[in-house]
Amino acid sequence: MKILFIGDYQKIHSILARALRARGHQADVVSGPDGNGSIRLNPPSGLLGGMTYLYRLMQMLPRLSGYDVVQVDHPEYFSLRPGRLAYITRRLEESNGKLFLTAMKPDFFYVDACRKGEMFRFSPFRTGKDKTPLTDCTPEAEYSQLGGDRRDYVRWFHTRIAGVAAASPETQAIFEAVRGREIPALPAPRPVAAAPERRRSGKVQLVVPGSWNDDLLYGRDLLRHLAERLAAEMPDDCALVKGSLAAADPERPVIMFDNCNSYAPGPHALDAMAAGCVAVGGAQPEYAAFLGADPAEVPTVCAAPDNEEALEEELRRLIASPQLLEERGEAGREFMRRYHEADAVAARLEKILAG
Repeated sequence: MKILFIGDYQKIHSILARALRARGHQADVVSGPDGNGSIRLNPPSGLLGGMTYLYRLMQMLPRLSGYDVVQVDHPEYFSLRPGRLAYITRRLEESNGKLFLTAMKPDFFYVDACRKGEMFRFSPFRTGKDKTPLTDCTPEAEYSQLGGDRRDYVRWFHTRIAGVAAASPETQAIFEAVRGREIPALPAPRPVAAAPERRRSGKVQLVVPGSWNDDLLYGRDLLRHLAERLAAEMPDDCALVKGSLAAADPERPVIMFDNCNSYAPGPHALDAMAAGCVAVGGAQPEYAAFLGADPAEVPTVCAAPDNEEALEEELRRLIASPQLLEERGEAGREFMRRYHEADAVAARLEKILAG
């Protein structure tokens, strides 16, 4: 099969492309200059940036033809206005086979479902029917996806695509309602590291990624405060580390604080578990159902807007017990190998595209 991925949110498409090439397919990825794509397209910037971007994209279009499948990471897969995106979508339809969506980023349907407060117990935009700090502080985060032109384009886009693969339980639920059919799950793929030769030891590193600027989006403000409090109250057992997993000492245990308003673990949690570390993030029953797993298998320390007390109690227990921490980390590695390992996810995608 000859597959073109457009967009590389959370590196999902580039990891899948490598796994698919190893399975005998041709797989190319279009990404921005800082992505992992085999085809790069600089984002627009400056006064003439939009016109330059459009010109380069039009020059590139002949290269984006002749594929069996074109799979994009969002209906707005290029940085263009809806009218121009519709034109590009038609061109891709005419010069390729199937057009698919990997549903992983918020779009009109996602934000609209969240703001109604009926489908989800919590989300980045609502807890029940109450606005979250994100929508209180940054209303544009919600309303930017609901504008008439963008709304109409996203609705139109879904009439053109052959299918959707859901990268989270939330997007699976939304598009099953929108499209009136079962939507297959495509878990975020990750390479899984081999177990280290030596056991990690020493103070537990409480790793909090990102910054205050994106804390509200991921509900990480609650987790950041919790990590700071634990580090201050248990200084002999743990220490705060700000940054990604790469900022942590690989010889010492790690607890990664990822997200608090998602039903599934996010990219930082997946990376941590793939490395044999403990992760704090989404671990709702819907995530286990999405994977086809037993809820008891999920090793992620569950974080949600309504379980702060239970979360803190479990973290204190793990920090105080190196044995429990190591067992949870190894359970995470095995879980990732079973459900998120890149080759296993690529095999899932083969079945989805062939169906």
